Amino acid sequence: MKPFRRSRWGAGFSLIEVLVTMAVSAVALLGLAGMQLQGARMQTVAGYRGTAALLASNLADRIRANEKAGKTLTAYVFTNAYKTTAPVDADCSADCTPTQIAEHDLHSWWIHDASAQLPDPWVYVSASDGAYHITVMWREPDQEAGTRSGTADAFTCPAPAVSGAATDVSIEGVRCYTIMVWP
Repeated sequence: MKPFRRSRWGAGFSLIEVLVTMAVSAVALLGLAGMQLQGARMQTVAGYRGTAALLASNLADRIRANEKAGKTLTAYVFTNAYKTTAPVDADCSADCTPTQIAEHDLHSWWIHDASAQLPDPWVYVSASDGAYHITVMWREPDQEAGTRSGTADAFTCPAPAVSGAATDVSIEGVRCYTIMVWP
């Protein structure tokens, strides 16, 4: 039996093969890192959406709790366009009227809840057909402020809430969450 002899070319991997393998592995790892970054970004966006849902629900609960003011369909209406004037607190010390409680609810919700939990938040509350329409808006942290866009990345918010326009408007980076509340 003849002993097995290795040929000069079959002794192992060449330097070129190792470099090609390293280049392919590097591209694959960069792709994985990009997917990880996108996943983290989407997790943040989902967190903001969940927070907006909870904040809208919290304001709806405040409307239902203040039954006298809530049923008027005017006490909780806050229709200032996006980033204009924040809700002001009611000036009452002890015996507040239902309308003053509504003003206090909007102000404290704004100061203690929305501003603490969402980036660049805003609220727009309108009333029609026997219900309040609560729109919670916020700006994604990685978006430019104040740029209008017609791209797929822009979410459409109710027009009066954003700019006072007659038709719905898209502003890049501004996200909206709207619910209806029957008091």
